[in-house]
Amino acid sequence: MVMMMICLECQSKKFNFDEGLGELVCIDCGLVMVTEPFEKGTYLQDNQGSIIRERWSTNLHEMGLQTIKPNSLSFTKIENKAVYKGVSMCRLLMSSLKIPRTSVVFTNVEELYLSLYRKHVFSTSPLETRAAALVYYCLRSDSLPFTLKEVCHEYECNKKQVFKLARKIAKEENNTSVFLRKESRIFAEKYAMLIGDEFPSFVGKVSHLSTYFDNILSKTDNNAKPSTPAAYCSIAAIMENLKITNKTIGQVSGIRYEAIGQEVKRLLKIINTDKKQIKGKGIECLEKY
Repeated sequence: MVMMMICLECQSKKFNFDEGLGELVCIDCGLVMVTEPFEKGTYLQDNQGSIIRERWSTNLHEMGLQTIKPNSLSFTKIENKAVYKGVSMCRLLMSSLKIPRTSVVFTNVEELYLSLYRKHVFSTSPLETRAAALVYYCLRSDSLPFTLKEVCHEYECNKKQVFKLARKIAKEENNTSVFLRKESRIFAEKYAMLIGDEFPSFVGKVSHLSTYFDNILSKTDNNAKPSTPAAYCSIAAIMENLKITNKTIGQVSGIRYEAIGQEVKRLLKIINTDKKQIKGKGIECLEKY
């Protein structure tokens, strides 16, 4: 016997399937009913093409959804609606960030959410904050160049709260070093690309300069800072005499232009030079420092 899918929140049977996100959404209350994780036999379609479920668990914990097959992808042990909705919000956030569904980040987020939920790491944090914090932690773990501002934008989360919870997650996973920026190149390249097509060779210049400075910082006691990648873009613009201001770089990076200027001074001081000496000299002049 089969049963039509029913919304866990409002008991509605009206849904809209978003092919782009691969998610089924309740038309009446907006609850995301994620279908993709159950592809291996949990869901079927009837003769009219409506999505149906093979059967429901007879003992839904806290009115939540339980999967049927023990080896069905990463949602095998979902115990209640809170976890179900939380993971759905994580998936929606990652889709908005255009993270490929084939990325390991998707799997890591799903598995971690359930683990952290059981350990009460999320405490009383709102679902939006939980989703943003967990996604941000996983992105940093995989060294993907997404800023805290970008991750918080979708749900308009408080950045301080999200970062605080992300650090709590890192501590629970014994991975607090994930927030130490060991390599700034990938972030600098991203900022350079966001600046636009007006400077086609700029990304390559920034990449070269970033590699140069990252190598120097790794061999000294000088650490990279959140503003370091933006400063790389600024230094490259100065050396190539391009009309790219710190204000422009700040707009794409989310970093204050004053902080970018201060970091530029710090980095140039490390190689015993300043803006006047490198202006218009070209990236190639780095070789003499």
